Amino acid sequence: MKIKNKIFSNLGFKIGILLLLSMLIHFLPDWMNFSWVSLFAPVSESVFQHERIFFSAYIIYSLFEYNFVYRVKNYWISRFLILLLIPWTMIVVYLLPQSFTGKMPNEFWEVFLAIASTLVVWILVIPLENDLEKIKYSQKAKFIISIIFILLALSNVIFTFNLPVYDIFAKPLVGY
Repeated sequence: MKIKNKIFSNLGFKIGILLLLSMLIHFLPDWMNFSWVSLFAPVSESVFQHERIFFSAYIIYSLFEYNFVYRVKNYWISRFLILLLIPWTMIVVYLLPQSFTGKMPNEFWEVFLAIASTLVVWILVIPLENDLEKIKYSQKAKFIISIIFILLALSNVIFTFNLPVYDIFAKPLVGY
């Protein structure tokens, strides 16, 4: 692995950039009035739309990192696995505390929990990258991981324009 810039190899720096990128993507639709932004930015406050924030932030950063920081043999397969892990990690990290506390008492605590949860998700998944890069994947495993990643990517686009009726895709009731 050849690292072109040591600053970008710092785990804390990367997590910080991903946190900032996540927040930027979250508010992008409010700041810009371009319909194409909805392809990667949230269009509502649903759990699914917030998962898309993680997906978009990680893809954008990974494209940057691959092109300007470093490349390794299993770079994209390891990143696809991280992207498949992120939605489940996000849901557990964000929703588990609320299962103990119930509704958020006010908007401040809901925003605080959202930002803290985003940070925790990045802290949990980003350190896995190096270990996942070292795995020797069979062709079958690469194929299956790639197919599941493509399905996730397609769902991120398709469900933006044609939402299923399940709760995870709906705008939540205000908790405060």
